[in-house]
Amino acid sequence: MDKKIEQILKKYDLRTLEYIRKPDGGIIRSHVIKCLNKGGELIALKIFDSSDSIAKERFLGELRHLKSIRPKLSAKHRSYLPKIKFYDLVGENPFYAYDFSEGKKLGSFIKDFGFTHGCFTHNNFERFIAFIDALSEIEIKDSYKISRWSQNNARKELKYYLENTRDLFNPDLYDKILNFYDTYTNRAFKKFVFSHRDLYPENILIKEQLSNKFTFLDWEYFSKVPVGFNPAFIYLMFWREEFWKAKTFAYFYNKYEKLESGKYLSTFLDSFLFCVVILTTRFLYQMQAFADNETETVFHAKRSFLFDLNRALNRDIVKPRNVKFYIEQRDIEKVAGSFDIDKVKSYEIFYASKGNTVAKVVTTVSKKYIFRFYSDSRTRSLIKRELKIFERLRSNGIKTYLVSHTNKGRNILDINLYGKNRRIAVLSYLEGKKIARKWANGKSTANMADTLSKIHACGIIHGDFSKENVLFKRDKVSGVIDFEWGRFTRSKEVKKHDMAKAIALWMTDIRYKNISDEEFFEEFLKGYYKKDLNIESKIEILDLVRTKILAEKDIFVTTIDMTFRKSNVRRFDDILNKLAALKELYRTYKDKALL
Repeated sequence: MDKKIEQILKKYDLRTLEYIRKPDGGIIRSHVIKCLNKGGELIALKIFDSSDSIAKERFLGELRHLKSIRPKLSAKHRSYLPKIKFYDLVGENPFYAYDFSEGKKLGSFIKDFGFTHGCFTHNNFERFIAFIDALSEIEIKDSYKISRWSQNNARKELKYYLENTRDLFNPDLYDKILNFYDTYTNRAFKKFVFSHRDLYPENILIKEQLSNKFTFLDWEYFSKVPVGFNPAFIYLMFWREEFWKAKTFAYFYNKYEKLESGKYLSTFLDSFLFCVVILTTRFLYQMQAFADNETETVFHAKRSFLFDLNRALNRDIVKPRNVKFYIEQRDIEKVAGSFDIDKVKSYEIFYASKGNTVAKVVTTVSKKYIFRFYSDSRTRSLIKRELKIFERLRSNGIKTYLVSHTNKGRNILDINLYGKNRRIAVLSYLEGKKIARKWANGKSTANMADTLSKIHACGIIHGDFSKENVLFKRDKVSGVIDFEWGRFTRSKEVKKHDMAKAIALWMTDIRYKNISDEEFFEEFLKGYYKKDLNIESKIEILDLVRTKILAEKDIFVTTIDMTFRKSNVRRFDDILNKLAALKELYRTYKDKALL
């Protein structure tokens, strides 16, 4: 074979720079050599070297695929395929050459089990996923036959993997997979699209990290696949990054929801579920058979694939609980239309928000709104209560959200998004931000305490009057948000507890440190009560604040990661010690006053 290679190199005036790949007598059946031609261009030379007739047919098919596909793609996507320079398909060792693509692989499956972390941004992900989509929809009317990944292929794969991974699944899961296959196999194969099909990370090059330039290699398995195959494969390859998993599903969900008024959406969802089950089983088998199962990467990848396998079997994977990573422009526009809001110019998801999904939306006439997509845990009655709180506070001059109503006069929109009914409220956007350290002084403390006092005067408690929920412009409160823990009450005792909890939350916030804890406590009480309290009242409130800090400490200790917990739990004890010292000081003042 070395002589054959030398003849090819000599004929085409190529100089060998690097051997990329050699046949291994197993699954690798061709040489790939990086060369330099006489014009100074980098060339990849691929030479078949195996007695496997089926593999040879695939090799010949790869060239036919590339020649047929490339002209049918747009200019921006055409560059994602190797450009053929020359070829010779005669004889036992057919070969072809293509422009060599510089870049790094998105990973290696047996090492990384998916795409490595940090290769994508919004911009290059959109280009990447749009290519997968464009490829799936090309029209090929050439005379040669294109294979299908059919029900028969799926059945053979599943049978082989399950027979070789029995120790990986418990009996119940094993039975669930088989029952799922029987139920969904006909549904999954109603619609076919084109696919590279071999979408493992080593077959995709990115020119450099975050680049828009990709090259897809090894097109031997190009074929027709069920409509859920491409999304499921890419979704699982992003197991390290939940954000891109969600974006992959959202892209294709929106495509098929929109296509012919949702005609193919249910087919896509059934096919996606089916392909996730088959592919996770495949990947778990490959990891078991070929990977070093003692590594931490294997441990996490297995957990991820098993988690997605179970979610697919239960259909939960197509009905995400939280949609903050899934929301797209089309979803925002759908909500805006129900509230008769002007055309959407831009939107921003606040990914750090917990529970609910919150988006800032700007219209073409520069109006700003908050779209709040409530989590499943928020019942309609709790949402309505919070919106009623906003309305009462707003009518009493408290700076908080203005609640919008739909074109049907409702303040809550019920809409189906990603397989579930979602409850959404649209609110005015409040200017301001969490207080900056330099403005954390006596004046700002008194101002926010005065705001809480006015909220209580309206017969409302906040429940979580913390730094995250009070907006400032410099040292003045510009808005109070998120009353999910709020409620209506006339009880003075309940309001006092709400005030004490607010003091506790602010004192234990490690970022609020431009004012001493003792001064903060004094200024808060003055701002809230509009007078200087007597010593007995201050001591009573100190004791109440202490109980609230202890409660926050218990929450912190039981819910925060151990590594972070050890280095930060001390702050609770420091505050408690300061409160004890302040209490002792107040007692000293009291004793002196009695002399």
